[in-house]
Amino acid sequence: MAFTDKRFSSAMLTPFAYIAGPFYVYTISAPIPGGEFEPIYVGRGRGRRATTYYRLGFSGQALSPRYLAPKTHNPGLDARVAAVRGAGQEVSIIAEDCGNSLGAAKILEKALIRRYGRRHLGTGTLYNRRSGG
Repeated sequence: MAFTDKRFSSAMLTPFAYIAGPFYVYTISAPIPGGEFEPIYVGRGRGRRATTYYRLGFSGQALSPRYLAPKTHNPGLDARVAAVRGAGQEVSIIAEDCGNSLGAAKILEKALIRRYGRRHLGTGTLYNRRSGG
């Protein structure tokens, strides 16, 4: 069962067209009360990895149940994204271009995870289970 959601444009299907190099680090953030966003996941990507959360279930502008309830390697993150979408909101995904440097992407990923902290360790807001890098 799919439904049409006018909040999304076709431009959102390729939201990271500005990334020049193959490597980047992305941060997924969730809306919180007061109009702010909190980071919930930091990842290192290549190609279309970061767009997975936008692409799941897309068929034009029709959204499928899989889009509303993603299933990836991280059940905590999936549940949080599903809760955000179930409330009629959307996560924010911001990517930092690391060009051709896998090393730079690993360093930045690790630094951002350290900065935001990991939820399961009680040190922050991220659902990351590893320290990155």
